[in-house]
Amino acid sequence: MKGLAFLLFVLAAGCSSSKILSSWTAPEAGSNSYQKILVASILSNEDSLLRRQMESHVVGDLQALGYKAVSFHQQFDANDFRSIRYDSARALFQREGIDGVITVSLLAKEKQSVYVPDKPPLPAEPPQRTDFWDYYTRVREAIGRPGYYVNSTELFWESNFYDLSSLALLYHVHSKSFDPSSTQKLAHEYGKLIVDDLQKRSVLTAKKLSE
Repeated sequence: MKGLAFLLFVLAAGCSSSKILSSWTAPEAGSNSYQKILVASILSNEDSLLRRQMESHVVGDLQALGYKAVSFHQQFDANDFRSIRYDSARALFQREGIDGVITVSLLAKEKQSVYVPDKPPLPAEPPQRTDFWDYYTRVREAIGRPGYYVNSTELFWESNFYDLSSLALLYHVHSKSFDPSSTQKLAHEYGKLIVDDLQKRSVLTAKKLSE
């Protein structure tokens, strides 16, 4: 019984790995056609693998829409930006032809214990006729069976889209990921979630590769 309940819990968690909690779009969003978009993830050093995977998947989803997109950690050395002013960094990006920036930030990582009641499944067929004592004994044993706890992890994300020419923030989103099975799966789902929402809200639109 416990194994079945745990399996159902894992399958449910896997189906709802990431979801958007709230998003905002500026009125002027969608008025420009971007030529090259930089994807920059802001994660701790201990999450360096997830950082690379996140940038790679967002870049891939943007390229699927027809945009030229690059990963910050593949295009630049982060150490080169530690002591320079923002206007200098902006000038460097513009020299590379970058006119839009997407940031991905991990705001919080919370671990919690979820209580799973160890209940017997409801029968698909009506129960066969039994005497009172058999029924009483079976139900009493089921009621007395204790549940158990399963550890889970929630990750809270924030992403922004900036127009590098005007310095305007055009899009802002908060999202949550629940107990991802792997960093690769998390990055894949998050990239698609955010890029699909950017397209849904007309911040970005699909374009031809030749544009």
